[in-house]
Amino acid sequence: LMVLGDTHPEEHLHAAAVEALPHFGQKVVEPTLLRLEDCDENEALSLCEVLSTCGVKDERIYECLMALFEELPAVALSLGAYGDARALPALGRALSTIKEGGEHSLLTIADLGDAIERLGGTLTGPQRQKREQAQARVEAPEVKGEKGVTLVRRVELGRNDPCWCNSGKKYKKCHLDEDEAKHYAESN
Repeated sequence: LMVLGDTHPEEHLHAAAVEALPHFGQKVVEPTLLRLEDCDENEALSLCEVLSTCGVKDERIYECLMALFEELPAVALSLGAYGDARALPALGRALSTIKEGGEHSLLTIADLGDAIERLGGTLTGPQRQKREQAQARVEAPEVKGEKGVTLVRRVELGRNDPCWCNSGKKYKKCHLDEDEAKHYAESN
């Protein structure tokens, strides 16, 4: 768990720890909950991922995820992975009220919609439209700049972010290798 606080989410060691810790099941719950009491936002998101995928159903985990979700809407993915449908009303309210304001909010909008559907919920028409518009803006390869100049915009994904293809897999387990190979080929 200390590795998560000492590394950045983009680092391989951090990603490996997030992937390995859930295999400890019940043994990881108590120390993770304790660590969540005093950590930064990046570490909190990683710890939420650990708790949501460790296979343990514990009211303390649910309450912790919900409390953090109020502060960090990006916890939506962890709520979806945890699998407790009691989170649906809060996720739905958040998706209905969140305002677009930068790339992170666009990703959060997409994550909220995905979490709702993963928990068996249904998006309303306006929610579905908001998610689709956010996904299209995040995935748009080009943006028209001043005086009609086309700017290529590359969205940097972290290894643990959801893959851009919306497969539901982490980027590192889906398109990371392919994208890196393509980027390498284009630069040579």
